[in-house]
Amino acid sequence: MSLAITLSFSSKDYNFILIKEVIFIISILFLLMLFFLERNIKIKKVMLYPLLLIIWFFISILFSKFKYAGVPALLITIACFIFLFLIVHSNFDETTICDIIILSFIPSMIIGVVQIFLPEKMKVFMAFGTRIPSTFGNPNFFGAYITAVLPFMIGRFLNTKNLFYRIFLIICFLISLILIFFTASKSALIAMLVGILIFFGLNYKTRIKNKILLSGIIIVFISFIVFYIFKNLDMAKESVFFRSQVWKGTLKIIFNNLITGTGLSTFSLVFPQYRPAELMKWTYEHSYEVMYPENIFLQIGSDTGITGVFLFIFIIYLIIKYGIKAPPAYLSGFAAILTTNFFGVDINYASSIFIFILISGIILKNYEDCLHISRFNLRFLIVIFVFFMIFVSSFWIKKHISGIYTKQGVYFSKTGNFKTAIENYKIALKYFDKNLEALYFLGSSYYDSGDNENALKIFKQLEKLAPDYVLLHYKIAKIYNELGLYEEAIDEYKKMLKIDPYLKEALVELAYIYYNKKNRFDEAEKIMLSAIEKYKDDSSLYSNLGNIYFMSKRLNEAIEYFKKAIAIKEDKDYYYNLGCVYFTMNDSENAKFYLKKAQNLAPSDDRIKQMLQMIERYERITGKK
Repeated sequence: MSLAITLSFSSKDYNFILIKEVIFIISILFLLMLFFLERNIKIKKVMLYPLLLIIWFFISILFSKFKYAGVPALLITIACFIFLFLIVHSNFDETTICDIIILSFIPSMIIGVVQIFLPEKMKVFMAFGTRIPSTFGNPNFFGAYITAVLPFMIGRFLNTKNLFYRIFLIICFLISLILIFFTASKSALIAMLVGILIFFGLNYKTRIKNKILLSGIIIVFISFIVFYIFKNLDMAKESVFFRSQVWKGTLKIIFNNLITGTGLSTFSLVFPQYRPAELMKWTYEHSYEVMYPENIFLQIGSDTGITGVFLFIFIIYLIIKYGIKAPPAYLSGFAAILTTNFFGVDINYASSIFIFILISGIILKNYEDCLHISRFNLRFLIVIFVFFMIFVSSFWIKKHISGIYTKQGVYFSKTGNFKTAIENYKIALKYFDKNLEALYFLGSSYYDSGDNENALKIFKQLEKLAPDYVLLHYKIAKIYNELGLYEEAIDEYKKMLKIDPYLKEALVELAYIYYNKKNRFDEAEKIMLSAIEKYKDDSSLYSNLGNIYFMSKRLNEAIEYFKKAIAIKEDKDYYYNLGCVYFTMNDSENAKFYLKKAQNLAPSDDRIKQMLQMIERYERITGKK
């Protein structure tokens, strides 16, 4: 199971990590069937605490405005609970599990090394430039997994007497350090240090030789991290800024939804209303969706309120309490994976949640208190689990297939083959009708192919599921604008700008409707001044405001803003417009001066030639020079 989850990869899927979740769920179903044959199983009371957390997750969904969004997350959470149940009640030996974790990681490690030296041969994996993801889809996820495995390597090195195994572990350990560097995951570096420090703390009574070895490892790690941070200081600053702004917005969500949160797995749907202005201004891609708050505690708080956070923290407390009784590698690995998710999101995906639950389950095996349950009732419970996992497996396979068709649709959309793209999106939605990406891209494909009627229909359907989905309101506004429904377009532009006041295209297009279609120059002026305040170095905005002043007969102000545009960037259109303003003021001298500047930049532009000829005729008639 461990090997299958680390190696599984699907380049066909829109979410290419989803295949790991499918394999994870099917593997749980297989383990359940084996567990059904076990005898003399005593149910440990410790399982009541994660069960209580799941019940609270369900309650959060009941109070959510987006109930549909929480259902898939609840299904996977229950599947994780079943996996934890199986591990806690298993007969697995701690040393055997330790070896399985290490050995199942080796193929992914080898693939990571190949990606470093032969990236061209691994293009299908390399979605993040030179950063190494191995088979984990995302370099951060690979880095997180390495940090969880490293303590097991060190633990087995200290405990085994097999010389060849020790040499093998040293080689794997050094390669893993190199791979963490190439993942460029800052959270993984921090987690690596945390894991090793905890390992050292749990081994403080070991022999002097081992203390010296561990101290040396810690010194190497600290030097490694300091070197990396200084080498990538600019990237580190950007990463810190992004996370701090996302956390800032998430805290607002929590304070406004303190008890039950907004509902399980609703963060991406709710966050647009709470995005800090600094983040919107900083983000270049306004279509970028923030899926998670980059912190597992804030994520649970946002989704399920402070009650969910307290329950989660209590479970962590139990794991730490009983982790002290387990081999040090387990608590160290647990701490490492938890640390990465103080700054990241990988615990939402199969590879990290698998090892997180596996480690937690082995630790909680040390819990002694048991519930009294008859063998018949236990078998009945297992049968319920089996049917549930069959249902979940079917659901996740369909979701995976939906993702494959979505990605195929995106490919055809990019090539301009909208008919085939639309067909793929429709199939994706047959398999999973709540696939928001497929709905959004389907509407976009209809719009790009000129079918505004169907585009509007799909976007309205998406709006019911996700009212603030990325550029949804902007797309609807453009459709209304093209259909001549200007009041409706204005309403949609306003909705978009309420969510993202830094979307420059929406600002410009809304201002255009106001001054060109509605003759509402005051509103147009306010919008353009707002845009200029946000983008002070954008010459086109000054030119647009100059046009507004020109059309509203405020000629001196038009001259002022055309000149401001030119001061930022010389452009034939700016010079042309400025020349036209002067000509309107009967100042043929300045009009010719700026039109000739425009002509120098675009000698073959007939529009400029015609304007200069018009001025010459004007001067001949009036006798002005």
